[in-house]
Amino acid sequence: MSDTSYDTSYDTTYDTSYDTSYDTSYAATYEYSYDSTDWSTVAEVSEGYTDVYQWGTEAANTYYTASTEAWLEGDGMAAYELNQSYLAATAGADAAWDTANSVWTDMAETTSVYSYDVPADTSWSAAPADTSWSAAPADTSWSAAPADTSAEGY
Repeated sequence: MSDTSYDTSYDTTYDTSYDTSYDTSYAATYEYSYDSTDWSTVAEVSEGYTDVYQWGTEAANTYYTASTEAWLEGDGMAAYELNQSYLAATAGADAAWDTANSVWTDMAETTSVYSYDVPADTSWSAAPADTSWSAAPADTSWSAAPADTSAEGY
């Protein structure tokens, strides 16, 4: 009878240690900047505030005229109230005028472009191949029984 056993003892351990640290540092370099303002939008906003300014000044002038007429007619209380409305409309118109002018700088946008130099990470390496094991050698010490080619018994 031939030996059909084979060697199953082999080393199943392998090296799992490797360096997982890496360099996260990079250098940002300023390249250039450009005006990225949407000037048509700025113009629309400014125009809107200019319209508010014009309506406010028209209202203020109307209140001023009515206040003057009330004063001339001897109605001091109406003149006072209309004058207060005139002052409020003037203040609103002045604020709209200031805003119509300031949007040209407040809404201006500048885009800066940077490049980034990322150093190559050479602090790691793949785990070395484990060459300490080999497959069990083929067992060539046995052979199949020779084939019976006789016709006896048939």
